[in-house]
Amino acid sequence: MTDQTLRLSALDVAREVDLMPRGIQPSSDATQVKPGILMAIDTTKNRVQVSVDGSSGVWMAYLDGTYTVGDTVWVFRESLPGAAGMMCLGRVGGTTEVTLPTVPDPVATTEDATATILPLWTGTWRVVRSAYDRWNEARAEYGGRATLYQGDGFGSGQLYGLALYGSQIADLGATSISSIILTLRDASLSLASRPAMEVRAATNTSAAGVPAPTGVTMTPAALAKGAVTTLALDATLLDDFRTGTLQALAMVGVGTSKYNAVRGTSDPDGMALTVNYTRPA
Repeated sequence: MTDQTLRLSALDVAREVDLMPRGIQPSSDATQVKPGILMAIDTTKNRVQVSVDGSSGVWMAYLDGTYTVGDTVWVFRESLPGAAGMMCLGRVGGTTEVTLPTVPDPVATTEDATATILPLWTGTWRVVRSAYDRWNEARAEYGGRATLYQGDGFGSGQLYGLALYGSQIADLGATSISSIILTLRDASLSLASRPAMEVRAATNTSAAGVPAPTGVTMTPAALAKGAVTTLALDATLLDDFRTGTLQALAMVGVGTSKYNAVRGTSDPDGMALTVNYTRPA
């Protein structure tokens, strides 16, 4: 009876020993204390996130101490099979030679762009005729019917030039417009003096009625015969052109002292607009 009891006890012991961990497995990292980089601190849950061996970071408990993100810290790892416990033991040193994982810059949601917008139609309204294209329309040397006149000269009566752009600017889909630059090319009229043009936005959307100017009056430099200049449209007009509320420009100088003209669609850059804007990327 006694021998049987002893044999049974020995068997039980053998079974218990067999079930116990057998130490560090071959090829396993037996180091229990390793350095890591402190990536984050969660004081609410009393834990820190540490990158060990280049890992993306593991959350673990930590011993009381002063910690700063970027610190090099010691980490205790339970290395027995089936055990995964880890604890931050404290700081090793400062942030010297420590490189934290970098967060990529956010992808841009907008981009800058530039577009050249040419007028769809240009012409001149002659007040005494209540119609367009009734002044110098046959004078090809001045640009023909597409030229934009202003003022009153040589028996013309008051003239107003008009350039129509349609929805071309609105169709750009701009989120904002930083500038619109107008190109003005002198029509090379034979004049004793060459007054500056006077430019305003217009509410017209077609060549069906008299030019209807609105907003501020913009005056570029006076042009020599056949010369070219540019004019930045007033900032107060830009958003209305962006949305399509405004789609036209008019030449509005009044009287004999203002008689002059600029080229329209008869020239490749006549009344062209350079639009600098921002759009969705």
